[in-house]
Amino acid sequence: MSDRTEHSGPSQEEQYTPVTELENERRNIFDNIAADENVFQLIASANGHTITARSVTAKAYATQCMGDISNTTIQQISANRSGISEKERSNHHTQPGNFSGPGRKVG
Repeated sequence: MSDRTEHSGPSQEEQYTPVTELENERRNIFDNIAADENVFQLIASANGHTITARSVTAKAYATQCMGDISNTTIQQISANRSGISEKERSNHHTQPGNFSGPGRKVG
């Protein structure tokens, strides 16, 4: 058994592509990105900056979007997600809870 910890380094393309100081200023690097259950996660650049993501995971029913998109699209996604949240909250509070199963009264 080895005590050595292995880390994934930059890709071959990243290793052999020279990066200027200006390019480095326009680079967003994310590592160990995780989305829990039932979440929406957006990692985006609206100004053309490069996004690099490593070790990306998502649990059940999670939605992750990553990439270069317009500011208008980001605003629309945000508005759409806010609307869904409000609808879910209002439905949750107005509908009666008729559930069956252990520990719940049916009838």
